[in-house]
Amino acid sequence: MLSIKQFLFLTYASILKLVYNVFFVFYGQSQPTIEKAPDVIKTPYGELYMNRFKNSFDDLINVNSNIDTVFYDKTQLKDALVEADNDLEKKWRTRILIEPTPLCGNVIMYYDAYKLGFAYHSDYYVPYDVLNKLAMKYVITYHCRDFFMDELERPDDKPSKLLNLLEEDKKKEKPKESQSNAQLRSGPFAKLKTYNNTNQPVKKPEPTKDKIRNCFINRGKIANFYLLQKPIIKKEGFTTTMVKGLFENANVQKEVFSYRDFKEARQKLEAQQ
Repeated sequence: MLSIKQFLFLTYASILKLVYNVFFVFYGQSQPTIEKAPDVIKTPYGELYMNRFKNSFDDLINVNSNIDTVFYDKTQLKDALVEADNDLEKKWRTRILIEPTPLCGNVIMYYDAYKLGFAYHSDYYVPYDVLNKLAMKYVITYHCRDFFMDELERPDDKPSKLLNLLEEDKKKEKPKESQSNAQLRSGPFAKLKTYNNTNQPVKKPEPTKDKIRNCFINRGKIANFYLLQKPIIKKEGFTTTMVKGLFENANVQKEVFSYRDFKEARQKLEAQQ
């Protein structure tokens, strides 16, 4: 049998439960439910980066604030990249993105100012789609959206301003028509007419423009990546600054020894007097 204390406790608990249920039913509220966390494995990789990249075209924030003006001028860019260890390449090698991917492991990415592409290190093969999403995160993080030139991912009315540099290179690399082909075109050959059953002129297919995609440069394994840049010793004639410093140190030591000799000679002179 239940004691009086146990009976009163059970009665009090049942009354509280009844009041709780009546309160939520009366005000039309349901009991709070715990929301499940989204399954990260099932969500496609890089969807968040893609959404941020697409939304950046609607923002008024300057998303290209870190791009130097020399990138938009072919001559200035060439002059800035003349030296092997120039400041422009060095600056973008220090802006690094380290990102873990679900199937490709860790990827280290930075921008190659000379090749106008994204350089990366990885221990495994990384497909273009994953690299493209990493590039989206990179340009949003470092405010350099014009570096992302993929025309399939950008709006048609908002292409990258750096495409002009690539189009100039393509015009220079376009092969000229050979002399034999030019003679055939202007030669005395009869042009055959095209006939069809509908008696309608045949329309020539409109030339389709090739879409420009991003450039990705594989730099090898992650072990090949050096986070700290090695200092460069500039050469001055036949001696380097390091050798010059050694000679200067030796000269200082000689000056110290000569001062000691002077001091000893002075002491001897004072003793004779």
